[in-house]
Amino acid sequence: VTDVDTLGIVTDNQLHMLVKYDPAKEVTQLSLKYDTNSAVGTTAQSDVIEIDFMGDLTANLTPAALNFI
Repeated sequence: VTDVDTLGIVTDNQLHMLVKYDPAKEVTQLSLKYDTNSAVGTTAQSDVIEIDFMGDLTANLTPAALNFI
């Protein structure tokens, strides 16, 4: 799920991502949160993972552009 303003609540077997660009710092931040319980019908929220990239990478940080392993 691609969130727009804030990182949303993860539900069953979802991965949420939020991409924000700060033009003042010229940094793009990717925030991720996911369901840590793979069993169907149960959800356990992960901690938020935040990764900073130099420059405006918002066009590259989309679900279609990312490979999940």
